[in-house]
Amino acid sequence: NIAAFSISVEGKSFPLLKSFPIAPREIFRSKIAKQVLLYVPLSLVAFLIVGFPLGFSFVSGVFALLFFIAYTVFSANLGLILNLHYPNFDWKNEADVVKRGAPIMGSTFTSLGLGVILIPAYMLLPIESAILRFLPILLFVSALAIGTELWLQKRGEKKFLSL
Repeated sequence: NIAAFSISVEGKSFPLLKSFPIAPREIFRSKIAKQVLLYVPLSLVAFLIVGFPLGFSFVSGVFALLFFIAYTVFSANLGLILNLHYPNFDWKNEADVVKRGAPIMGSTFTSLGLGVILIPAYMLLPIESAILRFLPILLFVSALAIGTELWLQKRGEKKFLSL
């Protein structure tokens, strides 16, 4: 999760970043965009390689793309929120921030835990159509993405400026 260490990786230059005439919201968007631009195309390629040979339809592909976007945005937002709560600006080596930080661990385990919950939920939903069964999962992850985005807009900027 690239966004989970994106604030901490600024290190000692973080005060300089805060001094720029850029709204924290724009800084957040750029850090989230990096993750979306990296993960969504790779997820789509993986789906094309695996999904279509298995006979998934075009509609399934659209739903999968929407899911990849929502899950990636949620994961990036969560990583950024955790990094705002647990920043580490006093690192000596980038690996300390990238591999061992609390935001990385928190966002990784939350994302994995969400996957562990969503897969059985998908299998247990009593809906015959696979596409219709996927819809509540997609809506749930989209709601998580929107909720974390709203938190960043309302409280994230204050937290950023207080660091």
